[in-house]
Order: sequence, then structure tokens, then C-alpha cells
Amino acid sequence: MTLRMEGKSQRKSHRISLPAKMNLQGKEYRVLDWSLEGFKAELPQGSLADNWIGEVTFILPLQQMDISFGVKARLRRQEDESAGFSFESLPERSKSLLSAYVKASIEGQLDDVEGIIARVDTLGTPVEIEKPLTISERKQFKRSFLGRAFGHVCLAATVVFLVSFICYNNYSTLRSTRGVISGGLVDAVPQLSGTLKSIKVQEGQNVKKGQLLFTLDDRELLRQGEGIRHELSIERERLEYLYVLLQEEAKAMGLYREAAKNSAARLRLNIEGIDARIALATKEFQRANLLVKTGYVSRSEWDKKQEHLLSLEAKREEVVQQLLLAEENIRSSIDGKYLSDGKAQGKFREIEAQISIQKKVIAKDELRLSSALELLEKTRVLSKVDGFVHATKRISGTFLRSGESVLTIVVDGAKPWVQARFTFQEAKNLFPGAKAQVFIPALGIVCDGTVQALGHYAMGPNESVSQANETRLNEVPVKIILDNPPNGLITGLGVEVSVDIPWRNFLNSIS
Repeated sequence: MTLRMEGKSQRKSHRISLPAKMNLQGKEYRVLDWSLEGFKAELPQGSLADNWIGEVTFILPLQQMDISFGVKARLRRQEDESAGFSFESLPERSKSLLSAYVKASIEGQLDDVEGIIARVDTLGTPVEIEKPLTISERKQFKRSFLGRAFGHVCLAATVVFLVSFICYNNYSTLRSTRGVISGGLVDAVPQLSGTLKSIKVQEGQNVKKGQLLFTLDDRELLRQGEGIRHELSIERERLEYLYVLLQEEAKAMGLYREAAKNSAARLRLNIEGIDARIALATKEFQRANLLVKTGYVSRSEWDKKQEHLLSLEAKREEVVQQLLLAEENIRSSIDGKYLSDGKAQGKFREIEAQISIQKKVIAKDELRLSSALELLEKTRVLSKVDGFVHATKRISGTFLRSGESVLTIVVDGAKPWVQARFTFQEAKNLFPGAKAQVFIPALGIVCDGTVQALGHYAMGPNESVSQANETRLNEVPVKIILDNPPNGLITGLGVEVSVDIPWRNFLNSIS
């Protein structure tokens, strides 16, 4: 059956179903129908812009192969699941190819690929045809495949060898995570916080032990010291005043004590005189008592004798009480008190207590002054060693915290060593006496060395550089002594340390 679609112009828009696909922007869509003016295909709405123009590749499926060709099309309309396109240009060969494909589809001859291609009378548009390989092509491909496979096997073996060599090199040799040339480098640090006033030395300058290195701002400490001195002066004047009061009180006590002694002596004499008069009055009363019975002495005379005796005895008792009071005043005056007008007088003990308290206040102020002078002395930092200034790290006016490094000094005659850090896993295989290689990138040389100590035994002294004292939880410090230190070796240079260990030791460490 012959189908002629371009013979009459009224049939150009006649649409027929086409079992074909189209490739648009890298995706395949099914063609629903077509005509010589355009075609309709399954395409989600919004996939293309309005009035889109571009290349579309038609794919005509056959039983043995697919035939594809390209045309230029324009988007005319879009629906929910389909879109209509018009041909901008449809070459004659594409028309012939479509006609031959439709005829073969109608006649049931789609398996006759050669017949369909033979119906195309022009080769203006290239046609991409997928066809199977011939026997000779298959043999050639097999030979080339075996050659490539052999080359790939050799390349893989080379890669495995290189990887094995690198792994052996890495795991049989321990390398430090970091390292530095250390030793003989001392930090000059302040013992208190403050503002750096001035640096008295320069980098490279030789210094002696006890030489002034730098000073801190001491104005606040000077003001505190002057305040303490003023308070101490006032307290000392008060102590002198208390001593004057004590002397005056002691004089008063002495005068009163002497007066009390004189009064006591006078009262004793009075008592002796009264005792003599009592003895005389007693004899006269006894005589009158005998005579009154005989009538020689009247009763009134006897009464006078008795009254006189009793009055003398009462007067003696009064003087005795006065003597007791005088003696008590003598004893109490020794303790700083005396009784006068029915009240205890004297402040000797109170003044002594005030003096004792005042002495403690003065001692406290003297201690404060001593502490202030000690802090003032710490504002002047002196060199503790002989050497030369390696580096200055701060400038005048910088605020410093206690223990913050200002400059470093290289000690005269100090022999440098290497302070390296290894991981805990690597440090398991290290031991004192192990041989090490030290690479110094700044000098470009490798030196031999010996592991001397590990862990905290490898830490530097308290006043050494921070690198030697620095600790981290995931690292182990290792001290390495250089066998022959090279010339020009400067403290602070970075190094890389490697230590070779037997492969068996590594296997034991990870097992």
C-alpha cells in the first residue's frame, strides 16, 4: 500500500500516529502523532518556555537498530501532559525517511532495515545507525581488550608495590608531630601584673647575673607605700603619747605610794602612842576600881576613868582601820590602782594594755610596709643568669600578667638539645638510647641524635622556654641529644625528628 502525504497540499496537516520517540535536552519523550507541519509529543507542562525554538532528535525504533535524525522545531502550545511543535525546517531527506518509515510500518516491513534505508534517495542529512560488530571487528576488539587488561594489571601491581613501600616507610619510621631546638633559653617574666614601663636591654646584648632587664609601672605601689608610711608614723606618735601617759601615771602612783607609806608610818606611831595612853588609863581605872570600894574615890570619878579608857580603845580601833586602808593602798598602787573617795583610781594597767595593742598595730603596719616594698622591688626584674638577649617579645606600655614572658636570654655555655613531640601510639616504641635523625629545614641538614628521656623527664626547667614546658594530652615530650651539633644552630629553630624501629615492634605495639 502506497501512502503519499506530500502529494496534495490539503493533506499536509493530516495527523497520523507515529511509533517513535524524540530526544529533547537529554531526555526521551514519546511522539503521539505527526504531520508534515509538526508533531505532538508527551511533555509535562512548564518544561519549555513559550515560543521555544531548538533542535529535536527523532528516534525511529526498528527491530535490529534505531534510526535517528535531527530537525529544528518551535513550541506552539502546551497542555497538561503534552505539547505541540511545528517544524521550522524539515529537510527533504528527513521527509523521505519519515515517509519510508510510515510505509514500512503500514506494510509490516519494519524488520527490513536495508529496504527502508534504500528508499531514502538523498544523503543530505547524516543518519546515525546502530549496527552490530563484524567478526573481524570483534577479534580486533578482543586483542585490544586483552592488551589493555594486561597493562592495567601491571599498573595495579605497581601501585600496590608503591603503596606497600610507602606504608612500610611510614609505619617503620616514627616521625615527630613537631619539634624545636631547645635548651639554655630562659624566660624573663614579671612576678606580678602591671604595665611594662621600659626595657633596659636590647636583642643581642650581653647581660650579667643581677643586671636590670626591665621595669614595671610602680606609681600605684609607691602611693600605697607612702600611705602605709604615713599611717605608721601616726601610730608611732600615738605609742609615744601612750608612753608619756604611762610615765605620768607611774609618777602619780609613785607619789601616792610614798604618801600612803608615810601615812601608814604616822598611823603606826599614833597607834603606839594610843597604846601607851591605854596602858596608863587601864592602870588608873584599875586603881580607881579598888578605891571606889573603900570610898576614897567617888563613883563619878570611877565613871570618868572608865569612859576615858573606852574612848582610847575606840580611837585606837579607828587608827588601826586607817592603817589597814593605807597598807592596802600601798599594795594596790603597785598594781596601778588606789582607793580614793570610795572609788578605785589609777589607769596604769589600762595604759599598759593600750601600749601592747598599739605595738601590734605598728607591727602590722610594718608588715604591710615590708610587703609593699617587696612588691615594689618586684617591679624591677633582674637577670638570673649570664648570657645574651635572644628576643624581646613585648614593648613599653604593654599590660603584662604575672608569668608572661617579656624577653628570653640564652645562657652562656649552654648546649642545645631537641625537644620533640610524638603521639602516644608512637611513643610506645621509643626508649632512651634509641638513634634518631633530626632534620633542620632552616639549615637544610640532617643530624644524628640519641633519645635521652621521655615524658615528664624530658621537660625543661621551670624557667625555660614555653615549648619545653608545654604539655598536651595527646602528645609525649621526648628529649633528644645531638651527637654533633652543627655550627649556626640557634635555639628556637623548628625541626623534624624521625626514629627507625623494627617492623616487628610496630606489629607488637598495635596487636
